[in-house]
Amino acid sequence: MKKFQRFIRNYMLHNSQQAFKYREEPGDRKEGMLKKQTRFRYYLLLVGLLLLWAEAASAIQVTEIMYNPKDDNLADKFIELYNETAARRDLSGWRFTEGIDFIFPEGTIIEPRSYFVIAGDPKSLKSKQNVNVPIFGPFKGALSNQKGRITLVDLAGGVMVSASYNSDGRWPVSPDGTGHSLSKIRPRLDPDQPENWRASIQMGGTPGKGNGLRKSAQNL
Repeated sequence: MKKFQRFIRNYMLHNSQQAFKYREEPGDRKEGMLKKQTRFRYYLLLVGLLLLWAEAASAIQVTEIMYNPKDDNLADKFIELYNETAARRDLSGWRFTEGIDFIFPEGTIIEPRSYFVIAGDPKSLKSKQNVNVPIFGPFKGALSNQKGRITLVDLAGGVMVSASYNSDGRWPVSPDGTGHSLSKIRPRLDPDQPENWRASIQMGGTPGKGNGLRKSAQNL
């Protein structure tokens, strides 16, 4: 997918002008062939734009959720996210519309390939877990103890992050009140599929760090 996206980017940069050039020459002897080529170029440009939009929309991933900590302490609840791209991301004004209530302040820049955390009590979490990545909060709302959906939208209201969690069915059970977090095996996996999540390898979770999980790990 990434190689195809790079191809589309290069194609858009080097061939878009040529597509318009063909459009401006209706009297060419090979008008029929040129029209087909033009339609094909427009099609590729459209596909490219859609792929670039999809890449931007999936740039931020939910990677860990502490939705029901031991003793149901709101201060220990957190959501960990990850910028999986090689570019800095400006999250100024982005807001959560489901799961919690929080708006990222102006000037929020997330570094490439880095984690960041939204916490019920940032100071408490930083002290307990020795978190060395940006921590935002406190968020409003309780972050449901059993199941829910976390949705983050950009300034235009476009959904940039959407992830569900649950304590029933095929979902891991240990994150439900034992002190373990719900941790995704790898950032890019589908967050709505229970098999892509595991209980954290340590109590309190691993906010701001890799989860250290494997696909073959036991679904605790």
